[in-house]
Amino acid sequence: MIVRLLRQAKQVGEVRLLVHWVPKRSPWLNPIEPYWGHVKRRVCEPSGELSVAELRRRIRAQFVALTLDDLLQPLDPM
Repeated sequence: MIVRLLRQAKQVGEVRLLVHWVPKRSPWLNPIEPYWGHVKRRVCEPSGELSVAELRRRIRAQFVALTLDDLLQPLDPM
């Protein structure tokens, strides 16, 4: 379904990104993946019910709060 939607968006000129799929849980191919997992655990509600605006606010707050020390800490692989 996602591939179909991306294809449709590309045909009408709405997409300027090329999507390159990588295997799930492969931080060696996608170095930011462990940090997204870290942010996700701090941002998401167990119920999964957040507005888009609230989700954006929380994600921005987490990335703004990151320090250099946070980024240099080794994270457990996902």
